[in-house]
Amino acid sequence: MEQDYLIDTNSIINFANKKLPSSGSLFVSKVIDINPIISIINKIEVQGFADPNNQMIELIEASTIIPLTDEMVDETIAIRKIHKVKLPDAIIAATAKTKNLTLITRNETDFDSVSGLTIINPWKI
Repeated sequence: MEQDYLIDTNSIINFANKKLPSSGSLFVSKVIDINPIISIINKIEVQGFADPNNQMIELIEASTIIPLTDEMVDETIAIRKIHKVKLPDAIIAATAKTKNLTLITRNETDFDSVSGLTIINPWKI
């Protein structure tokens, strides 16, 4: 596993709630064991509805959280100008692109129009 990954909110939630297929769960588990990375947006989304004692919060606390940078803001603006992507998804995509991370997400259709973004769907592993 030489590539680094950005774990999207839906993958965090479904991993923590044991809703991923076994092969996807094993993959996400390895990513988490090696180097869990999330965007500040993922932290906001997860903590917005997770119980404070939930496994999702533990995962957030164990993760490298990538804050917004000027480069990411510029990339987010570019993505929003070209594609009809919601702002949180544009920030997540910009984070993955600028940090050269593969995005782990189930929501391929939210991101498939963004060029230069590599996606892996843990439900299809």
